[in-house]
Amino acid sequence: MRKIIFLGLLFIANSAISQSVYTRLHAGPKGVWVMLGKQIPKDFHYDIERKNSGDWEQIRSVYAPTSRDEIQARVFDIVRMDMGYETALTDDELDFLWKECKAGRSDSLFGYFSHYPVLYALGLAYYDGEVGRSTSCSYRIKTAGKRDENPPATTLGPVTVPGQKMPATFKVEGAKATGDGISIEYVITNKKDLHHVLVYRSYYLRSGYEIIHPKVIFYKDKELYFLNVLDQTAAENVPYAYVVVPADAAGNLGDSTAPFAMYNVPENSLPPSVERIKTTSIEKEKAIRVSWVLKNTKNIVSIDIFKSLMHDGRFFKIASAAPNDTAYMDYEVEPIKTYFYTIVLNGAFESSSNSPRISGMLKASNDNLLPINNLDITQEGDVVKLTWNRAERDTRAYQIYRANGVDGELLMRNKEIESDSNFIWAYDTLPQTEEDAVYAYSVRDMNTSYVIGPYSKRVLAYGIGTQSLPIPTNVSVQKRGENGAWIVWKQMEAQENSVLGYELVRREINIESGAETSEKWVRNLSIDFNQFYDSTLRSGYSYFYSVKSTGPNNKMSSPSLEQGITIYRDRVLPVSSIQISTADGKVELNWSNPNGIEIKNIRIERSTIGTDQYEVVETVQPSNTNLTDSKVTKGKEYFYRLVLVDANGNESEPQGPYGIRVR
Repeated sequence: MRKIIFLGLLFIANSAISQSVYTRLHAGPKGVWVMLGKQIPKDFHYDIERKNSGDWEQIRSVYAPTSRDEIQARVFDIVRMDMGYETALTDDELDFLWKECKAGRSDSLFGYFSHYPVLYALGLAYYDGEVGRSTSCSYRIKTAGKRDENPPATTLGPVTVPGQKMPATFKVEGAKATGDGISIEYVITNKKDLHHVLVYRSYYLRSGYEIIHPKVIFYKDKELYFLNVLDQTAAENVPYAYVVVPADAAGNLGDSTAPFAMYNVPENSLPPSVERIKTTSIEKEKAIRVSWVLKNTKNIVSIDIFKSLMHDGRFFKIASAAPNDTAYMDYEVEPIKTYFYTIVLNGAFESSSNSPRISGMLKASNDNLLPINNLDITQEGDVVKLTWNRAERDTRAYQIYRANGVDGELLMRNKEIESDSNFIWAYDTLPQTEEDAVYAYSVRDMNTSYVIGPYSKRVLAYGIGTQSLPIPTNVSVQKRGENGAWIVWKQMEAQENSVLGYELVRREINIESGAETSEKWVRNLSIDFNQFYDSTLRSGYSYFYSVKSTGPNNKMSSPSLEQGITIYRDRVLPVSSIQISTADGKVELNWSNPNGIEIKNIRIERSTIGTDQYEVVETVQPSNTNLTDSKVTKGKEYFYRLVLVDANGNESEPQGPYGIRVR
């Protein structure tokens, strides 16, 4: 019979053992294990009594084995009781145990104190399989026939069958197929009471699991505990699903792991056969054409195209092509920007290694004729806030200009502002003057071809020339703890004796909606404090702080420049392995859902060229991993993106957009 490698013998002590290794009770699924004591009953015996609701009743007398073969026979008795143990002792183990048994010693047996069948075989434990389910009972242990005076009886319990559920948990860390077998690596996320595991296997997507007996290894690495399962009986090119169930020393089971699917196919068994891959700039269609030549297409079922912004960076899959396709048009590109491409050939059960990487660039081809829209200005003291809308889809940056006077010369302020948002804002501080002054602002945009557009209309700001309190400077905001921030600014008393204190103002903006909270948050501080700890922050919001100097007669300076901090929500894993294809005037999308999280739904959104507005095509349940969109027009180009929503309503980053022209 197969010998189990027990985790308790390797590095994890059973919790019950840590309480008392000699006399204790451990309820299993069908009965109770009674640990009788430290000494092997060689020249005496243990009498075991049990009490339910009535009087004590003697149920068994336990003696030491009388031969080496009896030790093995007793172990087989436990195996036949079907308690989850499948074990046979080796000759060396039997020799060692029989030697200790003849000597009446147990001091050298500590490595076996989580091996209940061995304790049973040596007379150190008894298994009571006649206890009814949900029945509470106690046990009393006496020693009899000893030469010296017998010690007092030991009472244990009460205890109830079945035992407690195993709390141990696992998570898949990685897997590998070699052709000779499948190796799955689990990280043990909770090792409490873990003793051994049961491994079940099924043909993937078929009902029914059967227990298997793979090679099981437990080990520790850098403070983490791992389980390696090696199935050397898996047939080549066959899909399997594996489940691992933890068990304690008494056979109580825990929650099974989620099914893990795997093919027994070695990596890179499909050799690359790409003779040539190249890129071409197609300015007319504003795309980069990626083309390739294959030596042959035998055994190839699809071709995956990957893209990265760096030669040695992370490559993301952007599309899949048919085996006979020789090119792909990438419309998700910007002019004068370098991209890197590689392709992977997919067989029925395996994939090739990546082809050589090649760079591509869309040549500058876009004019910039339209000024930006809706430039507006709001002013609080000397601080000016400019807001505007993006005018063209391919805008990459903005330049802000200011002039002294309504018709003065416009001069660029600071550096360019890079943004791909549809709504943009920026701040500027007016210079201090003795006389009132008028200033004009204008904004120009720069597209992805680095062409600068015309000036927007001018908007006016007004500088107040009266003497005022100094504006606090050097405002900084630093995160502290999970939901706190320290706000610090330069002490102003040394610069202006009329400063009596500070007013700290906070703005709060929802990250997802962009909406600003209407409730005003203000803290008034004395001159002795030039810092403040804000412990009221919430995840999913951005906070912006500004400081004003306050003086006598309600006199107040203009606000400082705002400084902000963002408290992000926990990241929600997105869908992966997204594939998009078209045929017969329809678009087909396929994807894979992440493991280990509870999914509420997946939202598929669609837009067209010339707009950033996405409409919801459909919201599907977690069991769906594909969608056919038939509400499209042949010859028209569409962009899709996918958003995963978890059980708490949190959304992942949109995956996409993925562009495709309907055929």
